[in-house]
Amino acid sequence: MEFNKFIEKFFDENDDSGFNEIVFARQAKFKQIKERLKGYYLTDKEIDKVFEIITQAEIDIENIKRKFNAKKYTEQDLNNFEKKILDRQKKMKEDFDKAVGKIIKEKYEKAKKIKAEMDKKNPYNNI
Repeated sequence: MEFNKFIEKFFDENDDSGFNEIVFARQAKFKQIKERLKGYYLTDKEIDKVFEIITQAEIDIENIKRKFNAKKYTEQDLNNFEKKILDRQKKMKEDFDKAVGKIIKEKYEKAKKIKAEMDKKNPYNNI
């Protein structure tokens, strides 16, 4: 199990609220996503770069949660709280999709150039 910045910042060995279990379940899910991304021939470095987006979003969301005063809140406060979290999750998804798409597009363009160059050099192409 890898420990990223999020776990380093919020992991509590004495946690009895179940927070740590959720963190470890999310880490397992991230591992599955990373394996799927390797199917697109992304390197570990590229995958780590993309997952920095998720890690930062998790930290932001956890900070939003910790700032929320659950003892004294109005319905409006609760709505604002939910909206902030949903907005951050939406931005995370958009940024993640954009970053993955950009990397895949760059790889595709590079492969196209390599193929075109190989086709030029192939003496059997003109038969």
